[in-house]
Amino acid sequence: MHKIWRRKVYMKGFLTFVRIQSHHFNTMKLTTTFFALIITISLHAQCWESAAGGSYHTIAITTEGSLWTWGDNGSGQLGIGSFDPALKPTLIDSSADWSQVVASGFTSMALKKDGTIWAWGDNGSGQLGIGSSALYSQAPVQAGTASNWKFISLGAHALALKSDSTLWSWGNNFYGGLGIGSNTDKYAPVQIGTAHDWVAIAAGGFHSLALKSDGTLWAWGYNEYGQLGDATNVDKKTPIQVGTDNKWRKIAAGYNFSLAIKSDGTMWAWGSNSYGQLGDGTNTDRNTPKKIGTVTSWNNMDAGGGFALAIKNDGTLWAWGHNLDGQLGTGNTNDQYIPIKIGAANNWQSAFGASNHSMAIQTDGSLWTWGYGKYGQLGDGTLLSHAAPAKLSCPTTSIRPVLLADHLLKLFPNAAHDYLQVQWTGNVTQDFKFEIRNVFGAVVCPLQPLNGNERVDVSALPSGLYYCTVKTSAGQLSKPFVKA
Repeated sequence: MHKIWRRKVYMKGFLTFVRIQSHHFNTMKLTTTFFALIITISLHAQCWESAAGGSYHTIAITTEGSLWTWGDNGSGQLGIGSFDPALKPTLIDSSADWSQVVASGFTSMALKKDGTIWAWGDNGSGQLGIGSSALYSQAPVQAGTASNWKFISLGAHALALKSDSTLWSWGNNFYGGLGIGSNTDKYAPVQIGTAHDWVAIAAGGFHSLALKSDGTLWAWGYNEYGQLGDATNVDKKTPIQVGTDNKWRKIAAGYNFSLAIKSDGTMWAWGSNSYGQLGDGTNTDRNTPKKIGTVTSWNNMDAGGGFALAIKNDGTLWAWGHNLDGQLGTGNTNDQYIPIKIGAANNWQSAFGASNHSMAIQTDGSLWTWGYGKYGQLGDGTLLSHAAPAKLSCPTTSIRPVLLADHLLKLFPNAAHDYLQVQWTGNVTQDFKFEIRNVFGAVVCPLQPLNGNERVDVSALPSGLYYCTVKTSAGQLSKPFVKA
């Protein structure tokens, strides 16, 4: 019999998007894999095309179009078929098919060049778009059946544009973020209205932004902090126009705040300003767009948990807002209330804000990460945070883990009260071991031998969801169980 080592887990900072965790454990779904696959590929020294970050994980696409991931994996958000975390870039798919990645909280999503959407990780509110409320998926699953998707965005809910310029949404709808006139969550894509002139989208925590081809800006969903920009603080269940201007060019939505760039190169912000994320030199919330300084050379931007990143036409990188974990890249942890230049480089191409870490790509294809790193989300092989951009080496090879057949591992009773029976019904070899992790990826039962049928004392564990992972030289397999 094995005794669980009880361990406290402390959460630092805040999540970009609240995790809605279903308690209907009978809806849990584990992706079943019956094959073993080992892939080794080589990459160039400067190899990155785009990236995205959730609460504690990162996903990225190489210039070759292959898909990689690293960081926390408590909900399967790495998409590697297990709940094991990764401290360095780990291969999801080596095919050159991927064109865009987005992430939020404990969920990941990606768009293929063939126009299909794939998602994995947490699905507590249906944000995977797979038509069910299955709790999670450890590997990419297709969202819907359409193959004409053009662009995706992810918050607590998902937004997507089709090639016909129609707008679609699914996932959490508590505040009307889906824009369909109700507060009902949707587990599969649903169309927002009938318009065919949408050109850009941005999903925030629980609010949404979109641009039309005529340059007008629209918003809906959660509005407590004025993040919809309509001069009110009232939630909206359908898209409403923000002001009367028709010169909006780019948009970004963070946690309760919004950013936009006009065709004249000026940047505007509105919503929550607790950490100076509106960049206007104050911490006063705004419910209408307010111009950030007098600069007219902003090229692109992104919004993180409570901070913003932006790149000017001259290739310089700027940041402002919340900086508890060094996510601004200034070399310190002081919040900034106006845009501040990051380093001296002038070859930045794109920047990506996560919950409390950041990523940016230079014109040579190099990827840089900084901020909170305690879950390995910076991809440098450590659990360290750092307050300045650090270059992330491209992986030279990757071996994808071998996945064991799902039906061979049995956990019972499920839910467990005092004891959990861990039973392996296949062949047992001397190197079989197992461990138990909580939903945040922390080990609560260290790796120990598995002799085929072990009775594990879980009486000291708090009630909740846990994952048991069996490991062997032949492969590995994870399954969930509930501690009652």
